[in-house]
Amino acid sequence: MSRHGVRFRETRQVPVPSLLGLTGSEARSRASKEGLRLIEFGEGARVVSQDPMAEIWAPPGAAVTVWLDGPDVPPIPAPRSH
Repeated sequence: MSRHGVRFRETRQVPVPSLLGLTGSEARSRASKEGLRLIEFGEGARVVSQDPMAEIWAPPGAAVTVWLDGPDVPPIPAPRSH
């Protein structure tokens, strides 16, 4: 509680790991280890982009979207400003 009597809810945050260059399986394992969900696009072998970027803090259970290399990868959106 603050000195003004306002209660603040503590929210635990985890750093988003870099998943670039990992296989889909490796990326799923790494995200899960950090308590994050993984959303995958593409059928390729390796992660070529991710959102949010590495080292951003996110709440446990947040989604990290990755794009795998290959011919079926949709256009990668511009990074969001935080």
